[in-house]
Amino acid sequence: LWNTEGQELKTIPCPHSFIYSVVYSPFCSTCTTNGNTLLTASEDNTARIWYLTGNRLDNQGNEIHSVAASPNGRYLVTTGRNKKAVVWDAAGKKVADLLGHNGYVFTAAFSPDGQQIVTASADSTAMLWNVYGRSLLTLRGHTDAVTGAVFSNNDQLLIATSSRDNTAKLWSSSGQLLRTFARHAGAVESVNFSPDDKLLVTAGRDSLAIVWRVKDASVAAILKGHEAPVMYAAFSDDGKYIVTAGRDKTARIWTADGRELQTLAGHSGVVNFATFLPQSNRIVTASADKTARIWNLNGEELITLSGHTAAVEGVAFAAQGSRLVTASKDGTARIWLIEPDSMIADANKRHLAFLTAQDMKKYDVEDNDRRLGINRLGWLFSEGNEARMYAYAQYYTLLARQKRSSENCRTAGEIYTRLFEQTHDSLFLHKKTELDGWVNKTK
Repeated sequence: LWNTEGQELKTIPCPHSFIYSVVYSPFCSTCTTNGNTLLTASEDNTARIWYLTGNRLDNQGNEIHSVAASPNGRYLVTTGRNKKAVVWDAAGKKVADLLGHNGYVFTAAFSPDGQQIVTASADSTAMLWNVYGRSLLTLRGHTDAVTGAVFSNNDQLLIATSSRDNTAKLWSSSGQLLRTFARHAGAVESVNFSPDDKLLVTAGRDSLAIVWRVKDASVAAILKGHEAPVMYAAFSDDGKYIVTAGRDKTARIWTADGRELQTLAGHSGVVNFATFLPQSNRIVTASADKTARIWNLNGEELITLSGHTAAVEGVAFAAQGSRLVTASKDGTARIWLIEPDSMIADANKRHLAFLTAQDMKKYDVEDNDRRLGINRLGWLFSEGNEARMYAYAQYYTLLARQKRSSENCRTAGEIYTRLFEQTHDSLFLHKKTELDGWVNKTK
């Protein structure tokens, strides 16, 4: 058991046999009245329940609508129906209540330097605060609920807001209204800047997302494809892609000029939120089905984050993207260790013996190993797990045939050779001979 800083908290003595599965169960009323449980399933024919403590922010039962993290990872801010936002430190201790709105607080966002917070409320205003709870400024101009508010990425520090009055607006940091973006035929649910601050993308209940030029509020592209209201839209870190979340239970990936690339289908409820993981082409979605999910650009689901007992409303990243925070209507925000490469590599190490070769290909095992400098063969051979080695041999054989790669072929051959030496099973020798024959034919 580890904490989110990577420190080992406890080693749980397990049966002397391979553990097939570990499931984190935040709430198990049958098992314990407080605290959380870890469930393990083993090849010794047992399933075991272990008691542990969790890592979550408890909002005393008030549902959490959104969560945001400061750039340095020191603070989190959550919002909800109780007309306030709450600032927390990274350990989950409350720092300040942001009190001043007269309605539901939909979202909050930090400034690039982490010193200010902007909140968006159903009272038709957005407000600026410092992290200790002092109100600095109120932005007035919308005629209906303000659904979103974000800072620009540069030192000029502009603020963009979205509203159910069917518009988005651009403001200076002193509160001056600079531009109004009007084209949607329904409420605007979110607004976000492109990385270079030259564009905005808005998500609308008219089932459209619109890309706007900041300099003159003109339309750069219209993203049309969702079959229900679009709840959120955001740019990738390089500005080349946009991801949208819809009430049609899908998220969609687009080029910045409006061409649809992929539909992410798998959630069983409304997709409330979608964004790109930092410095990554992977996407995280949050849904009313109580889960958050991680996907690649090919539209393949990689990981499901389960544990919330109500709709997941939003996601934020802390500590340079090493932690993912999910906000839920169950009144909690949960913190997950999520640095993309190490997370997926760790998932591979723990589970790939029981995935197909096609599943391994989906997880980009070879690419992740290369980037992380993992000596996969050395690790496999030192562990000596036959099932895992066989799974990897099949995976590298698949890559060898698809890529016509002699390197992958040699890797698979080495694994089959080691399996034969370890088990004396002639099947592995036969597999190695087949590979050698294939290599000779392709020369």
